[in-house]
Amino acid sequence: MKETPYFSDVPDSVITAVNLANRNQLKIQPDDILNITLQTTDPLATANLNNISGANTMTSSTNTTSGQYLIGGGQNAIGSDGVGFLVDSLGELNLPIFGRIKLSEMSTDSARNFLQKKADKLYKNATVNVRFVNMKIGVLGEVNRPGYFYMGNEKNTILDALLMAGDMTIYGKRKNVLLLRDSAGVMTMHRFNMDSKDMLTSQYFYLKQRDVIYVEPNKARIQGLNSPVYTKVGLAVSILTLLVLVWTRIDNN
Repeated sequence: MKETPYFSDVPDSVITAVNLANRNQLKIQPDDILNITLQTTDPLATANLNNISGANTMTSSTNTTSGQYLIGGGQNAIGSDGVGFLVDSLGELNLPIFGRIKLSEMSTDSARNFLQKKADKLYKNATVNVRFVNMKIGVLGEVNRPGYFYMGNEKNTILDALLMAGDMTIYGKRKNVLLLRDSAGVMTMHRFNMDSKDMLTSQYFYLKQRDVIYVEPNKARIQGLNSPVYTKVGLAVSILTLLVLVWTRIDNN
């Protein structure tokens, strides 16, 4: 019971305030997939965008008063929602309207502002939006639903990831949760103690794209799987199954 709860250092029936870690905006990196949309209320621009989108992409959406050009699709449509551009190894993208541009090390806000200035020179009342398509987090080990999870926004914490994975099982080691982060070919590993509120102040509390969380099994799980009793029970069941199979065949004959 002592190993199961989270934040056991928070006193009962007491309001405890903790200043969360500072969240740095995610930076665009090589191999990221971006969804970029350009919207305008100019009917003439709408018609032009329709022509461009028909020639360069597979996805566009318009109505009678406004146009939306999804800068994506075609051969580069490899995101989870089918629309997105892969940032190459140089941190660059080749966009149909803006040409070849470098967005690596920019936040999505900075990239939006950068592209907005370019769009303002080409279209009237244009609006540019930029977001990650591949904002996915991996969770494996002693959780109820291990796997990759696509997060709906850029502000995600280790608690959000564990919730997506159905929480840790009773056998998860709560004092030693491991976070693996690949940054420019360097793997950073950080351990969390989910038993302490101090994890809320860690610089790794907020997740980045492609982070992986590993929940180690505790001693009860390891000892249970390797115990002589477990092994003997498994052997006994196997022998019993074999005897039943042999008896059934003899009886049928």
